Amino acid sequence: MLFYVKQIFLATLQSLWIVRDRPQSMAWHCNGTTNQEMVTKLKAIRDRLFTDAGILATDRAETAMLTVDRAKYCHESDPYLDRPRRIGYNVTISAPHMHAYALSILSDQLFDGAKALDVGSGSGYLSACMAHMVGSHGRVIGIEHIPELIEISTRNVREDNPHFLKESRIKFIVGDGRLGHAADGPYNAIHVGAAANSLPQELINQLAPGGRLICPVVAIEGFQRFQDLLQVDKNTDGTITKKKLMQVSYVPLTDPTTQLRSRVIKSDRVFEAMNSVDRGKYTHPSHAYIDAPQGIGYGVTISAPHMHAYALELLEEKLRDGGRALDVGSGSGYLTACMAIMIGPHGLAIGIDHIPELRMMAEENIRHDHPELLRDGRVELVVGDGRLGYPDRGPYNAIHVGAAAKELPQALIDQLAPGGRLIVPMGPENSDQTLVQVDKTMDGKIKQRSLISVVFVPLTDRERQYRRS
Repeated sequence: MLFYVKQIFLATLQSLWIVRDRPQSMAWHCNGTTNQEMVTKLKAIRDRLFTDAGILATDRAETAMLTVDRAKYCHESDPYLDRPRRIGYNVTISAPHMHAYALSILSDQLFDGAKALDVGSGSGYLSACMAHMVGSHGRVIGIEHIPELIEISTRNVREDNPHFLKESRIKFIVGDGRLGHAADGPYNAIHVGAAANSLPQELINQLAPGGRLICPVVAIEGFQRFQDLLQVDKNTDGTITKKKLMQVSYVPLTDPTTQLRSRVIKSDRVFEAMNSVDRGKYTHPSHAYIDAPQGIGYGVTISAPHMHAYALELLEEKLRDGGRALDVGSGSGYLTACMAIMIGPHGLAIGIDHIPELRMMAEENIRHDHPELLRDGRVELVVGDGRLGYPDRGPYNAIHVGAAAKELPQALIDQLAPGGRLIVPMGPENSDQTLVQVDKTMDGKIKQRSLISVVFVPLTDRERQYRRS
């Protein structure tokens, strides 16, 4: 679990394709008890998309699926059944017949030495099949929102075909697949495993001349909403040719915040706040929407989006209109702004940081994103030792601490209003830490409970923080 519990970047790019314009019974005829049997059936089942060929239409695609053992990527029982299976994080590995379609459609572009991009790489299965097809001189990039899935897919490939990793034939990265990965492009083949509202222009731009993209795209006719699997070819002169292949049903190709909603974000108010506050204004836009902490200078990070979502969910009932909130270690100002949005025009959110430069940075970030929060006095940013809180504006209904304390900060507990809540990571640096929730009852009693294991930088003094930077 990277920095955290998890992420949890949300719902994810699931790769479930259900073909609507084919007999539904057809797919299930491809069930197998072994990888060999599954592939043999995929080869045998005929389909009108490929003249005189099965779903698995090319010898190279067949060899790839024989070489890459689906059981190493699908860890449920009966991995060779022809249906999507769960792999964790609300994500599925697609049904084998859909992998067969994808590899067959892209077969000419997955030649020896080619470059390929797999958007929503999930378990790593299709990325590994593509890696086999492009050979030792080719390269496949698998891109996924969820860091844990990157870890899982890397482990799966290491157990199945470790030479793909040793040869750098395959690389998995965390990122927003809608933007592709230009650094390793252009690509001869791009596969997208979720439905886009429109064809992602960034992916088309990253196609090499002669390259092919396949992507499910939403289509609307009258009152009907459906999805077409589109094939997009970039001709050698750079012109684009599009072709509808079949109707399919996919989960949406979405942004990380929306993806988070079904995983960590439970309340509309948290969703609306995170949707309103643009993370790209608080850290570098090129990696702002990746679910991982990002450095912002002075040895400080902006937390991963799933941790911000988790914190706001824990504090949601305390972040009510007219309330007061304290964000200790406010850093970029992102979470302070989210809290200010949630407590409304009559509330006040205080962000405190002991680095003056960070306080100035946070103010500039909020001014570019939500200047009204500063103009209307809904956010105040102060320089100070957050371990001591900020009693001048207390008591607070909600207090968030963004670094790990060795012991509960009594000053912060004292500044909680009756009915207020504090969340703070507890534990030594570079060791086991726990996120702790502290509630002050209406009669002033303190209740404490441990929530999840986390890893945070230490809650420390200014001098040590400067040394860390």
